[in-house]
Amino acid sequence: MPSPSPAVGGRRERASIWRLVVVVSAVLGYLALTGVVAGSGSISYPLGLAASGILLGAALVGFVGWGLALGHFSGLWPGFVFVAAYCVFHFASLGDLDAGWYAPSLAPLAWFASVVALCFWIVGYGWGRGARSFVAAGQRRPALGARELSPAALRRLGRLGTALFVLGFASELLIYARIGLGAGWTYLSFKTAMNSQAGVGAMHLLAQMCCVVGMILSVTAASLLRRRVFSSAFVAALAGAYVLNLAWQGDRSELGVFLFPLFLVRHYLVRPFRSSQMLALGLAALITVAGLKAFRSDNQAATVVRKVQDPSWIVHKTANETGHTLDTFVRSLELVPGRYDYFRGQTYLDALSRVVPNLIWERPDAIVSSVWLTDETSDRKSEGKGGLGFSIVAEAYINFGLLGAPLLLGLIGWLHGWAERIMTRRRLRVELFVLFTIAELGLLVHVRNSAVLYIRGTLWMSSILLATLSVFMLYETMRRRR
Repeated sequence: MPSPSPAVGGRRERASIWRLVVVVSAVLGYLALTGVVAGSGSISYPLGLAASGILLGAALVGFVGWGLALGHFSGLWPGFVFVAAYCVFHFASLGDLDAGWYAPSLAPLAWFASVVALCFWIVGYGWGRGARSFVAAGQRRPALGARELSPAALRRLGRLGTALFVLGFASELLIYARIGLGAGWTYLSFKTAMNSQAGVGAMHLLAQMCCVVGMILSVTAASLLRRRVFSSAFVAALAGAYVLNLAWQGDRSELGVFLFPLFLVRHYLVRPFRSSQMLALGLAALITVAGLKAFRSDNQAATVVRKVQDPSWIVHKTANETGHTLDTFVRSLELVPGRYDYFRGQTYLDALSRVVPNLIWERPDAIVSSVWLTDETSDRKSEGKGGLGFSIVAEAYINFGLLGAPLLLGLIGWLHGWAERIMTRRRLRVELFVLFTIAELGLLVHVRNSAVLYIRGTLWMSSILLATLSVFMLYETMRRRR
């Protein structure tokens, strides 16, 4: 076997050193967390903040250094996107929230435990991901299962994806007509109307998922066939109309779920974004998150225009809101195990039980962690209306404790890294690429939501994809036989 070139050997040596930095950070953090559990069960504010900052800084430097050494790193590197989203929603607000922490004495422990859990996710991800580089755009051979796709078949697949998107979008518009949206609606009144009629909320969610899966199929086919994101101006106009529809609803999560695959496909299948473009996208995302928060409170565009012109307001509003994700972990530390025993995986099993819609069978009572947390702590929530979100690390904690949560995050990271290998093969299986994109979306949503959205959303969209591809393969089989 030929020996690796000096460049490759040196690259992997540097990557190993950076990876060792993350592993050491994870081990030291876990040992410290073990000491906390065995001791007082709390950390002082200065010590917790300092330890969290040092550990997080070392882990992020090691992770980015590892990615740069292997050529993985970019602003849309899926592993980096998760880490960035996790950091934003757990560490962006290290000071007091406007409403105050639910239990201030537990905030330092929540910070530190979140950092340790992230270190384990990075270690697991690196182990599962390996050193194989991404294939450059334009060098992939599209396939579906064992059969390679011809340009004509790829074109038909893209059209089927577009048709699925149109079906989902039209269904959403019909639902709006049914619930009678008026000029005076707000985001909360919209959500109330969606839940006030039996089955409407589930149908709306299903329509949204059809839009996401259909558009991913459409742009993936177009990118592999023509090296451009949209197959035609018509499809681009449809996507633009849907983005405006989501902005009109004030649905920031769904807007991100829809746009992220488009950026991912463009970056890896068409042409990578430049660093300046990535910076512009990041700033646009920051303004959009803060702006839609202001818009959905009173639905006045003038309010948004006035507020987004103030950079300090954007930074403060975003940091304060993202801090509430960490506050759900603080609340969880207050409730478990003091008032409730650990759930020992029950919330994940209950999330799995909710995969089957209650329109089909009478679903037994199940725990939804975010609803449970809201019911138990909303009497001390001093702002806004509606339910609290949740946190991926809080979900792991209420099930397996401070020492079990990092291990679970490490497993999730390993699965994510292993799945990402699909993007390192020249023979790109379309169904696996779309399934990976769906799983990535579910994981990003789970960063600040309960496991229900992660598990149910991923399985529902995967089912829609597999059903669509089954129809396509049946059509292709019948077409070849004619």
